[in-house]
Amino acid sequence: MAQSRRFTLFCALILVTCLPWAISDDEQKKWATHFNNPTISTLNSNEISPLFAEYTHEFSITAVIARNSGWTLGEVKTRLLYAAEIYSQCKVRVSQIKFVVVDAPPGLRFLSRTENPFATTEGYEVQVERGSDSMLAVSIPETEKPVLFYWEDVESRAGPAYAQSAYANKLEPKLAGTAYFSFVRTLNNEEFYRPYQKHGTRIVDAHELAHLLVDFDHQEEPKNILSGWHYNMSEKILDWQCEAIRRSPLVRLIP
Repeated sequence: MAQSRRFTLFCALILVTCLPWAISDDEQKKWATHFNNPTISTLNSNEISPLFAEYTHEFSITAVIARNSGWTLGEVKTRLLYAAEIYSQCKVRVSQIKFVVVDAPPGLRFLSRTENPFATTEGYEVQVERGSDSMLAVSIPETEKPVLFYWEDVESRAGPAYAQSAYANKLEPKLAGTAYFSFVRTLNNEEFYRPYQKHGTRIVDAHELAHLLVDFDHQEEPKNILSGWHYNMSEKILDWQCEAIRRSPLVRLIP
């Protein structure tokens, strides 16, 4: 009996201190500073990226999911595991995905997009129309990027999904490295994303991540991950895009 109790205690200690989903108090407090009731979980590299692939570089992803927005943790996990599989063709693995489920802050329940963040100030004054995305982005430490927000939208004001890459955010640098995915209750969300159904709607996540990692706009020909038209979009990442991903400040060399 005593031996059984010792074994049970040992197992409990392992669960608390060693497994990847044990979240530190500091991590919990960091997110609770900006968001109410954060629930944090993680997937690590052995649970994410295909084991048969050969990797030279890696990056991590933070997914912030608004509670009661329509998005579920299970759906977001499925989408990002698919994205990780796509990036393995560049010998780049996803080392960790952190999922943070939060209550949307007051006044920020619905997603709206900051307009004109890419305009230049040379020779004239630029008006930036700030959306809820800029207020969400300012809460995120740079070390958490790339950050993907899964949020509620109203009648597709922000569009199905969009990325705020570094090249497009000279006036709003805090937005750089973030992407946003809409759930629209007033529409059928499945129909909302149906144009991307050729590969399953999950390819949208990999596409927006590519904007952040390649730091480039749409590239239509040949068909590839950065194609802007849904019928042209492909899981294929071109050689020059893979090179750009490996050079990205969001990506690191595996020691």
